[in-house]
Amino acid sequence: MQNKSSLECAVEAAARLDQVLARQGKIRAPSLPLHNTIKPWEIFSSEFKINDLPSNARDVLTKGITREEISSFSGTKITLKGQLLTPGQPKANNQKPLYLFIQGPNKQSIDLAIERINNLVQEISQRANNSLMTANMSQPPPQYINLVQNMQGIEKVLVGLDHAPPSFDVRNKVLGPGGANLAYIMQETGAGVTLRGKGSGFIEAHSGQESLEPLHICVEHQKPEVLQNARQLAFSLMETLQRELQNQQQQLQQQQQ
Repeated sequence: MQNKSSLECAVEAAARLDQVLARQGKIRAPSLPLHNTIKPWEIFSSEFKINDLPSNARDVLTKGITREEISSFSGTKITLKGQLLTPGQPKANNQKPLYLFIQGPNKQSIDLAIERINNLVQEISQRANNSLMTANMSQPPPQYINLVQNMQGIEKVLVGLDHAPPSFDVRNKVLGPGGANLAYIMQETGAGVTLRGKGSGFIEAHSGQESLEPLHICVEHQKPEVLQNARQLAFSLMETLQRELQNQQQQLQQQQQ
């Protein structure tokens, strides 16, 4: 039997999570049907040009761990292609300037990836502007400014599975196949949803590395009601994973008796 691709798994995982949460009465009935197969011609693709972006943004997007995070978030496959061309440098053999090639099972997954990339670029640009302002003006420390800005429209839901054994892959359990779990929450609510903190693989734009905070789901939106709905779904996901871990531990104890 042929193994399913990560794209197929992402679609099915989103539908399964939908059904589980619906049975718990947390959300309305699932709207994502299970698809048994994804035909090659049903796969969507897009190109995101990064050659002419500011060097700090381009450097972050060319890192493999950044592309992996975007892929997990959106359920897409992202490949770095083309060649970095400086202004005035001629193209050789029709070589394209540097770009990200994005493939996904549907247009929605492509849009999620592009939105995440644009948000990253915007965040990097804003932080660069803030650094320039604080260098030229008498203001409170940048750490305080960032803290105040980040408190607006953001909720953090701690994963709280630090005690889980290595066999219980916490990061991938939270993300789901191809990032389907977080993509589902985003699709249902319209909020931005990312896994951040230690062990998340999420690269913070200002530091170029993971945050030192505990592993958590970061929910972002300016409307409080959207933020609340997304946070509730994140809590429901954590409750599901807590029960899954408890069942796994109970089964292990029974086997050892």
